[in-house]
Amino acid sequence: MAYGYCPNCGCGVRYRVSPQQRSPWLQQLASEIGRGEPAVVLCYGCWKPLQVGDAVEVLDPPLAGPVIRYRARGVVTAIEPAEGGAAYQVEGRSAEPWQFRFHRSRIKALTEGSTGTVSLQLRSG
Repeated sequence: MAYGYCPNCGCGVRYRVSPQQRSPWLQQLASEIGRGEPAVVLCYGCWKPLQVGDAVEVLDPPLAGPVIRYRARGVVTAIEPAEGGAAYQVEGRSAEPWQFRFHRSRIKALTEGSTGTVSLQLRSG
């Protein structure tokens, strides 16, 4: 079992990599993947498709505009098409409310009970 960290948010990720075929080189690769390195997958909070009403936290606050701190929490209030993917309108629900449009990689879904081991199967091309 490999332990690494999410390449997007840095949280710990536990995953199991196993070869689909029994070739020696694929088994060797599976045994060497990730120990304390960036995981080969995103954590559930960074991967989960977001919907309006989902609670999120900010991973990359904007440099300009409203003052939003790292890990500030908010709620997705709208999802709009944008260049390079969707833009998520997030409304902060703190003492000083804020609104901002974020790219998906800049926010993380707040999830409960979604911990566990991610299993990946390796196969040769």
